[in-house]
Amino acid sequence: RSDPRVAYAALINADPSEIAFIPNTSTGENFVVEALGIHKFDGNVVTDALHFEGALIHLMELRKQGLDLRVVQPREGRILLEDLARVIDRKTKLVEVSFVSMYNGFQHDLKAVCDLAHAHGAYVYADLIQGVGAVPLDVKATGVDFAATSSYKWLMGDFGVGFLYMKAELRERVVRRTHWSYESAPDAEL
Repeated sequence: RSDPRVAYAALINADPSEIAFIPNTSTGENFVVEALGIHKFDGNVVTDALHFEGALIHLMELRKQGLDLRVVQPREGRILLEDLARVIDRKTKLVEVSFVSMYNGFQHDLKAVCDLAHAHGAYVYADLIQGVGAVPLDVKATGVDFAATSSYKWLMGDFGVGFLYMKAELRERVVRRTHWSYESAPDAEL
């Protein structure tokens, strides 16, 4: 019996242990924000106006609760790295972007975004749904910390099946597991 995580990991150059099943991309983003304790940070989150609207709604709700949210606006349909650099600082905890924008197909230089964020001690989450399966992606080469996708677009899957990628070295050191369920039984010590 084949494990879809193995095939998905190969597609993005990840280890299968870095892949988890999720029902959709938004669940992946919500998990990352929750697991990092973003709502508790004395810091900020940076995103851009070409990011998925569901993610923006989530972040704007957190803004109402006090999150310092910084949204970079596009110029001529693009998000410029220099504009991201103006708002990312030592208090930035997370940078959220869409790998490929659903609005106009704009594609971030994900490695450059990760290098910028990491230089300030921030993590990067990428929404992959508009690109993975159609646009080559190497998570190791880009340095992205977290990424999520559903399978119903370029992966030609069905609704309700998605994947969350998290760098192995972040598990337990940065992110603590926040949810347990029946499927967690093999991981639980009884």
